Amino acid sequence: MQRIKYNQYDRLMKAILLQYILVTLLAISSHFPLLAQSPTVLNTVILDSSSLQISGSSNINEFECIYRGVFNPSTFRHTLLFQDNRYVIEGDTLKLVIEDFDCGRRGINRDFRNTLKNSDFPTIDITPIGFTNTGSLLSEIKISISLAGVTKNYTLNFESDSPSEGVFRINGRQKLTMRDFNLEPPKALFGLIKVDNELVISFDIFLRHL
Repeated sequence: MQRIKYNQYDRLMKAILLQYILVTLLAISSHFPLLAQSPTVLNTVILDSSSLQISGSSNINEFECIYRGVFNPSTFRHTLLFQDNRYVIEGDTLKLVIEDFDCGRRGINRDFRNTLKNSDFPTIDITPIGFTNTGSLLSEIKISISLAGVTKNYTLNFESDSPSEGVFRINGRQKLTMRDFNLEPPKALFGLIKVDNELVISFDIFLRHL
């Protein structure tokens, strides 16, 4: 396996950090040597300053549910393997506890949890899949999101920077719909209040490579 220089390896770390978002992932240059058949092991930590929200709207107002829980696991271990001009990622899955989302009002919290089938599927799971070696700055990665017993793949777009030495920040928004996961948007007051089908996951994640 060709030896990877330090600054090239650092860029590789940034790519794996970007996975989380929700889990989770950082922008890197893909101008580093191919990793052949030997996987690279990476460990990253999501810092307490990170934030994540799920927002939506109805025919009368908008709502935002802020994640108040811990990111589980807080330390992630992954392997990265180059195959067919793309990088395949294997390892930990980010689990967001649905009960730890705060929508600001008890009734909205209850409707949010019931709609996402919290009693049967208590977490939203985000798993990195991989990214393509494009020869330019990485700004997207393939992820899977598991919600209410259904798993869908998405291309996650993001921006990133390094606010301090060893710390990387990623932020962006991912749109999805309730019907992607066979969920029915809730209604209230005999159908007079109707929640829109679309949800947006917004994230501002700070990570440190171990």
